[in-house]
Amino acid sequence: MLCIKKKWGDNVVYHNTHSKLVMWLSVKFNTNQNILQGNVYIPPSGSPYAHADCFNEIDSELDNLMHNEKVNVCMCGDFNARTGGKSEFLKLNNLVQDDFITDPMLYDKLREEYDLIERGIAESRTSCDKTINEYGNQLIELCQSNALYICNGRIGNYSIHGRTTSKDTSIVDYMIGSPAVLRNITMFDILPFDHLFSDIHCALTAHIEIKSHTGEWRL
Repeated sequence: MLCIKKKWGDNVVYHNTHSKLVMWLSVKFNTNQNILQGNVYIPPSGSPYAHADCFNEIDSELDNLMHNEKVNVCMCGDFNARTGGKSEFLKLNNLVQDDFITDPMLYDKLREEYDLIERGIAESRTSCDKTINEYGNQLIELCQSNALYICNGRIGNYSIHGRTTSKDTSIVDYMIGSPAVLRNITMFDILPFDHLFSDIHCALTAHIEIKSHTGEWRL
């Protein structure tokens, strides 16, 4: 279920796609900072509802929705992915120099990464969950291939400790976004567990501020 304030009605477009893993919608601000929002639930690996190619499916849908254009993406939800402290930053010293020279998209990704670092957004994430599972590796690959970055353990109140989101033992719920999204986040927090909202998960909350010629928008 997704709830949207009435005043946002004319600014939100719902995308009816084939995937049952993500609910997609676009939030339009009449600027170049429009956001493609994905609300995610990926069933646990090994469960009767598990999907063998879940991250490839999300990657494919992202590609179709972006139409080869530069789109700001924000995805939130339960990915059932444990990433430990594994970095999604590409890092120039891990790349082949020839690829860096000939691939303009790779150059743009690296430029965005350096811009994030210059704005005080840490390259490394803190995490009290040190486990990395297969979904975690696939989430990192999804981030790297689409220039997306994880907010957990990097932005907000728990950037130092990397608070758990499930059963006080693991981090499986994430907010990830394009560099432009991270730059406009003014608050990101992991709320205390509340059984009214979930059986085992903590809620994530964030404020994203977008400025346009019509005023300032806060998500």
